[in-house]
Amino acid sequence: MSWMQIEKLAKAYRKAPGKATAEALDKCLASFQGPIETFARLFIKPLVGMQEMTASFILSKDGTYPEAACQFDETQNAFLLSPIGILSFQDECANASKALQTQEGRENFKTFRLYAYLKEMQKLPLKYLAFLCLFREVARIMEVTRTDKRRTMHNPPTEAEEAYMSYLWAFKELENAMKKIQSIDLRADYKISWYESEWITVNS
Repeated sequence: MSWMQIEKLAKAYRKAPGKATAEALDKCLASFQGPIETFARLFIKPLVGMQEMTASFILSKDGTYPEAACQFDETQNAFLLSPIGILSFQDECANASKALQTQEGRENFKTFRLYAYLKEMQKLPLKYLAFLCLFREVARIMEVTRTDKRRTMHNPPTEAEEAYMSYLWAFKELENAMKKIQSIDLRADYKISWYESEWITVNS
């Protein structure tokens, strides 16, 4: 099984959702649970500091999957990836690219900045988008966007600003992880021309 197979079966499920297509996708996802758990142990657990933390693909329930690309289950201390949610995020990146061509997508700087960044993320294949979504959920749990001392309960980041900052941080972490385990440079290999993520840190 491969990531291309996951993408193929996930797209087949979206065209014809149901138990039959879900079972085929679940079988494929099950073969990837080991690598996902290993990745999380190496790169997620040190960030969140949870000894019992795990990560995996969530399998279907009654032929359906969660819409969120990744969610954290507090009862299990588990990060759960949804293949359908990851495909939806891939679509979100494509739609952001289209939105940049409209007046609505350009009239607000913070929204424009988010769309422009998602356009760059569109260059990544599904397997990297999956880990990007995983890191983004970690950013939510760690409240990465709220480490800025200028932010208070009366001055929270906007939705677009929070999404942008969390994706920046997530990409930085993903980039570092891929350099360590595959010796590849995502920015160079996929011609991602955005550098602000290098400045994103979590204040301790």
